[in-house]
Amino acid sequence: MPNKDDFWSYAVKMFAQPDFAAMCIDLQDTYGTDSNCILLITWQKLSGPAVAWQRVFDLAEDWQDTILRPIRSTRRALKDQDAALYKQVKTAELSIERHCQEKLLAVFVERGGCVGDCGDDMLEGYLELCGVEDAQSVSQKIISFVA
Repeated sequence: MPNKDDFWSYAVKMFAQPDFAAMCIDLQDTYGTDSNCILLITWQKLSGPAVAWQRVFDLAEDWQDTILRPIRSTRRALKDQDAALYKQVKTAELSIERHCQEKLLAVFVERGGCVGDCGDDMLEGYLELCGVEDAQSVSQKIISFVA
């Protein structure tokens, strides 16, 4: 059974790759994608079956809209204003990201059965849903970091 620490470790490992992190942040800022959804899709590709993704996407969107985007905006505003406060807000943001991942993983585990397609096509579909131009190419680039 997948566990939250394994998922978090995977996320940390993926974001340690500078090109992966930069791509996720660009997709997030340009198209409103959720890095946690991208991470969960790629992680489950390695770890298990597909899930009822709409429920995962709805939960992620709610967290992005109500919690993560506001704190991210605050952190970015503080970057050149107050280094100590910036660091505190960044730490809080990472803690909230981890909590969000735990919630997404709970849905993943709860919905454990295979529903629909999984892996590369699922990632491409998610990127298309977010309006990412050339979603197929972007999906392939993301998957290249996983391999």
